Amino acid sequence: MSTIRSICLLLILIGIFTDIGRKELFGENSKPDIKPLSPIQSMAAAHVAKGFKLQLVASEPLVRDPVSFDWAADGSLWVAEMADYPLGKNNKGEKGGRIRILRDRDKDGRYDHSTIFLDNLSFPAGVMPWRNGVLVAAAPLLIFAADTNADDKADIQQTIFEGFHEGNQQLRINGLYWGIDNTVHCAAGAAWSGYGGLNKIISTKQNKSVAIRSGDFRFNPDSGWIEATSGPSQYGRVRDDWGNWFGVQNSHPLWHYVLPARYLLRNSYVTYPDSKNQIRKPRNPKVYINNSPQKRFHSFEQSGRFTSACGPSIYRDSILFDNNKFTHAFTCEPFHNVIQRSIIKESKLTFEGERADDGNKDFFASADRWCRPVFTRTGPDGALWFADMYRYMIEHPEWLPKKGQEELRPHYRSGETLGRIYRIVSKSNPLRKIPNLDKLKTIEITKHLSSENGTVRDIAHRLIVQSKDDSVANSLKQVIRKSKSPKARLHALSALNGLGILNPNIVREALSDIHPYVRRLAFRLAENFPKEDKTFAPFFDFGLKQKINAQELKVVLQQILSAGFFSNQEIGRSFSKNLPKFESPYLEAAILTASNMHYDEIIKTIPTERKIFEQLIQVGIKEHRSALNKRVDDIYRNSNTLKKLQFSRLWMKAMRKAGIDLDKMEKNGFFGQEMKLKKVLRNAENLALNSKANIQLRLEAIETISLGSLLHSNSTSVLKELIKPNNQSILRYKAIDSVANMSSKHEPAKMLLAAWPSLIGEGRKKTLDVLLSRPSWQEELLQAMETNAISLSGFPLLHRDRLLNSNNKSVVKRAKLIFDNSYAKNRYEVYLKFLPALKLSGKVDDGKAIFESLCSQCHAPDKQLGPDLRSITDRSSEGLLSSIIDPSKQVDQKYLAYNANFIDGRTIVGIIASETGNSLKINVPGLGLYSVNRNELKSLTSLNLSLMPNGLESTLTNQKMANLLEFLKIYK
Repeated sequence: MSTIRSICLLLILIGIFTDIGRKELFGENSKPDIKPLSPIQSMAAAHVAKGFKLQLVASEPLVRDPVSFDWAADGSLWVAEMADYPLGKNNKGEKGGRIRILRDRDKDGRYDHSTIFLDNLSFPAGVMPWRNGVLVAAAPLLIFAADTNADDKADIQQTIFEGFHEGNQQLRINGLYWGIDNTVHCAAGAAWSGYGGLNKIISTKQNKSVAIRSGDFRFNPDSGWIEATSGPSQYGRVRDDWGNWFGVQNSHPLWHYVLPARYLLRNSYVTYPDSKNQIRKPRNPKVYINNSPQKRFHSFEQSGRFTSACGPSIYRDSILFDNNKFTHAFTCEPFHNVIQRSIIKESKLTFEGERADDGNKDFFASADRWCRPVFTRTGPDGALWFADMYRYMIEHPEWLPKKGQEELRPHYRSGETLGRIYRIVSKSNPLRKIPNLDKLKTIEITKHLSSENGTVRDIAHRLIVQSKDDSVANSLKQVIRKSKSPKARLHALSALNGLGILNPNIVREALSDIHPYVRRLAFRLAENFPKEDKTFAPFFDFGLKQKINAQELKVVLQQILSAGFFSNQEIGRSFSKNLPKFESPYLEAAILTASNMHYDEIIKTIPTERKIFEQLIQVGIKEHRSALNKRVDDIYRNSNTLKKLQFSRLWMKAMRKAGIDLDKMEKNGFFGQEMKLKKVLRNAENLALNSKANIQLRLEAIETISLGSLLHSNSTSVLKELIKPNNQSILRYKAIDSVANMSSKHEPAKMLLAAWPSLIGEGRKKTLDVLLSRPSWQEELLQAMETNAISLSGFPLLHRDRLLNSNNKSVVKRAKLIFDNSYAKNRYEVYLKFLPALKLSGKVDDGKAIFESLCSQCHAPDKQLGPDLRSITDRSSEGLLSSIIDPSKQVDQKYLAYNANFIDGRTIVGIIASETGNSLKINVPGLGLYSVNRNELKSLTSLNLSLMPNGLESTLTNQKMANLLEFLKIYK
């Protein structure tokens, strides 16, 4: 229970800790190099932007280790305390997390009473008051704990969901947030747990499992319903007043989720663009700190960069900022002790943003090294509230190099008894009084939907839905029809739906609302009434009736997404008539989601050169063969040679992805298409070998021939002829690349290996890329190496690692024997060999040349196949040397290599760039970004290794290594 306020104030004003307290903080024999400050001292060390001031609302002992908080209906503050961070109370996993209730009994704006509601939790990272208790995100569980006798203690604890990934404590489920859609949203923490599998979560209430994969999710706590959402966000998934969702990840301070996952999952045959858009570009933007650099095993430029972005929020009131034309967003950066403010603006289908003009220091910037802001939220009083975990070190030990772990081990838990919660207020505008909605009747609560404060509106909305009181229907309808506040109308419309009493008439009224975002919600709610498609059809104008600004364009996106729920032909015709306007990747993705209902209209209208045409072919092969066949006939009848070649490639690729052999097209309902293809292939063969033909047409013909090898027996001999050294390099390289499209077991590989002696440089690299794309071709390559037809001298390290990590055990065994003498050396022995380099003086310019030769393919800022070297955590010579010699010793999960094996026999190795719906983007060294549909995959397996190969040092002397290390130390 709480101590009395006088004692608390005394501790704060004295600003010291007893010897007993110091032992508790630091252990008997070790103290950090900088002492913790009292709350008053820490406030004095903090900078806040001009026109604002900092206020303390709670501190130890009333609160400790706060990482998340939320307000209950009565105005009390519920806090998740991760007291077991980072490795458990005993540094061996012992649970120590708590949920605490803070109350302001004397109503002076500061909390003076504290109760531990629930303890013995495993790293709690999200909290939301719910009915007579609280929801808690504490992986592997998401629980509900209730207080049945009003004593502020949990009497009942029940698991709602289980199975969430545990792993690193910074990458667990977190950040519960109420959605306009009447569900609770939660951030997943990390993506990597879902890439290799379904990441199934068990709903204990529904007794079934749901595949969340690598996204965030939303759920209904009462029913146990759960669904994947676009994601993931690392720590904190938040929205604005209109239902636009945002997230963060380490070096990315804010991104926007453009495409809702539930629509993307509707059509599993296609691949989609990444659903998130980076609002702050480029990654790792600068932060503006208030302290001088300290020893933290980091060597960033003095101003620092985002490396621990977390706890974002969208400001949802009008108290702090006079100009509400723009949206203000906040992101914590605890490593650098700051909270940065961003100004974000509507930009077409998404948003763009920049750091606010807050001078040479961020909106909040502390000179107290212990100050660790990790969570922000708009308070119900209009202030910006934030949690200061207050720890000596915030980095998880997993991210530290060995030397750092050893040095900081005594301080892993330094500060475990401390913690503060602050609010930033305007110097000129008074705060709102925090309302108590707890004892109000439901009809009285509806008035608070018109509050200017977003947190208050959310609480009111939540209480109305929880009440199940349909007597408020008329009151909510009055808000929808008469309120001048579009935000109030938005909440009232959704609350009606949450109560289960929304009807089509109200939806139709809302579809005519003057505010775009109210109309956008109305289109989403219209999906609940598919039989009303005829009466809804006139509203699907796809932007013809409005002036298209950014908000209206987002309505058009929603119209396309929602159109997929209605079979009405009028909607389909209007849809297809406007197709030429929809050229954004996001709008095209929406078209694909809606193609299940309106395929006939779309396929006969959309131009063949549009990027999504190939995917529409894929959809048609699976579900709309008659309509597709008609369009194919039209294309072959009315297209020139170039278009026929281009279309034939799309056609054959789509057939292959669908698992249909080209010589069995007739049997699969594509009557007459096989003969048309054969004719195109014969013409392509002649064209490819015609030295007088246009070079672009010849290149198009070469790739077309390779895809049609099953239909045309001469394709192999044609490609073999084109690979000969008497041809132009551009034709030879195109022929080599095109061999990858062939599916024969041995002949293509033998053809390439026969040409090996005449190939140089790029030609050899391309040949190895192709040979490694199929297991049977890997076997042919190994045989050539075993007989010295291909020399080990200069054999590329990336290609070597592909063989050593093949999913074919026979290939791995043979590769290990081949590379035994040149590769299988103990990494520590190699490290010892290069230790003398640490004592040499390095030359930056020479090191830059080595970097560009060995490292830039993956680590250049525009490559993103490896970590941005501006944000590496250990730039000591020892740490850099260790990372070069043994790159897989410590790998950020985002950069783990995955082996993707396709149903058609191909294989690629790369890192997962993103996952959207049923789609993956895989970044492959040297080959770029692959868009992959999970239906194409036989398996996807993590190699638990870095893409960076061992052995990069093999061409370096100690002096060259010293030069490289010197350059990496200052790399920006």
